[in-house]
Amino acid sequence: NCPELQLQNYALTNLTSDSNEFDAATWQDFGVSLADVSAQSPDGTVNAWLVTNNDTGVTAHGVRNSENPSTIVGRWYYHSVFAKMPSGSSCTGVYLTNAAESGMNAYFNLINGTVGTTAGNIKFANIYDYGNGWYRCMMAFEATLTIAQLNIRLVIGNESITWNGDGSESLYLFGAETVQNGTTGYATYGEYIPTSGSVASVSSDTNPIFSIPSGGATQGSFVFHGRITDIVTTGF
Repeated sequence: NCPELQLQNYALTNLTSDSNEFDAATWQDFGVSLADVSAQSPDGTVNAWLVTNNDTGVTAHGVRNSENPSTIVGRWYYHSVFAKMPSGSSCTGVYLTNAAESGMNAYFNLINGTVGTTAGNIKFANIYDYGNGWYRCMMAFEATLTIAQLNIRLVIGNESITWNGDGSESLYLFGAETVQNGTTGYATYGEYIPTSGSVASVSSDTNPIFSIPSGGATQGSFVFHGRITDIVTTGF
């Protein structure tokens, strides 16, 4: 007999009101050009964005969520985005930061599919393989201010985010999030919550804990997004 595993999930809200519209007024680009419908995203639709360096000066390159959604002090949140290395790109990864607060950032290596350096105020950071070169990059933090700002930057070399570019640096991006729990405590998380023009929530009943991403799993395997805090086993 198999052990019985009891799981609990919470309502979640994506506070990023344009999660996959990086050209919307709620986003700003810096040192890059944007091209939409450039590749198939993890949801199976050709709706990913190609983000390419267009500034050869020493600068940061990426996009920032300039709407600065409101947060609750003491509540846990997570930032996440899907990222993929285009063929021929000289990027090595992606960098996420809550730019509204210090010490809340993490690097993600898209060549090896690993988490790089994380700042001291990050609760945890994870990277998930969604197949076809796509990774979901995620970091959790506890808010100490009443706003958050998600910045997504292109990385080259050994975690460099400020560099001279030659135009060969690019990433595919899809589905950005700043997600708030429906409760205090751990930053529980589930599947991507799409938004367009306003925030969106999923209830504890509709937000799945288990998922098999398109093209990202093989027979007999699954992806588990969650945190086990207690285990009850029966039937041995």
